[in-house]
Amino acid sequence: MNDTIETNRDWLSHWANVGERIGRDELFRQVERTIGGKPEPEDQIDLVVAAITQRLSLNGEDILLDLCCGNGLITGRLAPACRGVVGADYSLELIEVARGRSAQANTIYLHRAANELQPGDFPMGPPTKVCMNAGLQYFTEAMTERLLGALRDLGNELTLYITDVPDAGKLGAFYNTAERKAEFERRRSAGTEAVGTWWDRDHITRLFETGGYAVTIVDPGPTRLTAHYRFDILAQLAR
Repeated sequence: MNDTIETNRDWLSHWANVGERIGRDELFRQVERTIGGKPEPEDQIDLVVAAITQRLSLNGEDILLDLCCGNGLITGRLAPACRGVVGADYSLELIEVARGRSAQANTIYLHRAANELQPGDFPMGPPTKVCMNAGLQYFTEAMTERLLGALRDLGNELTLYITDVPDAGKLGAFYNTAERKAEFERRRSAGTEAVGTWWDRDHITRLFETGGYAVTIVDPGPTRLTAHYRFDILAQLAR
């Protein structure tokens, strides 16, 4: 049974026009790291960085690929733990902000869709670890299958950590009033939903396993403010 609620919004246009809605200095709002319309507390970003660093066992030999990196808000905080980092995003506006605000000597930012990466995009060597922070909600099943295939083609054993996946089984914990549920239905019908794809845990596990990945679903700790309706994914691709 597949209980995933797949997005039907044009997210490419949404992220391509972010500069028309939000100023270049509003880094948290640019990548929608907000709660109640206000920027998330810094400690929430620190918790996400710690989760990625620990689950991936990042070290000074790693080349990290940060998919859907946005303006580099997370990427720049991960870079010191790695030999090199490649951040990729399909929003040119966000990549330009990342290059200006989150640049580091060991970091490259690419204007590229996650499922269009090629081995030549990694001059420091193929990635050894991959992260995606709050990005899988913008993918459909077909897009996710293409992404997993593209990562396989990079030619390395890979460990992936994907944070903040909307949990279809906990939709009611987020849309927790009649008014909020009605807004969800209205915006979904209009193709303007706020979150994107709500993934069924068994469904996303099957997708990864079919693609050749071993998968562990990770429940974030209670200190993560999104833990009541999101989960993380740890996946391993072995050659």
